[in-house]
Amino acid sequence: MPGPSTLAFGGVSVNAILYASLTPPATVVTNSSTTSTYTINGLLVGDCIDMYPQVSLAPSTTYLTIGGAFVSAANILSIQWVNSTSASSSGAPTAIDFIIQVSRPDLLPYGFRNFPKALV
Repeated sequence: MPGPSTLAFGGVSVNAILYASLTPPATVVTNSSTTSTYTINGLLVGDCIDMYPQVSLAPSTTYLTIGGAFVSAANILSIQWVNSTSASSSGAPTAIDFIIQVSRPDLLPYGFRNFPKALV
């Protein structure tokens, strides 16, 4: 079959499942967020990240939820922890087991700003 084997508008070259035990920040004040960084070897800026906690976040994080997850630098996973309650999160949070799905676009070597902006 002549030509490339993936669609011109981009496919996925890597779809991997990783495990990590990550500890949330000790304190996030009421109605705010903070971003924590974690070293995960092999990540590249532009990787698409999905996070799946393996336990309930409520008892582990005391009011925190995940606002977003992204790769901020090579090998660095950044997680935005959000406290949308009227009480500050505090204490000594326990580590949370996560399954992390990493999807790496075919076009990643060209920079994510060069990804197509539509499917057609």
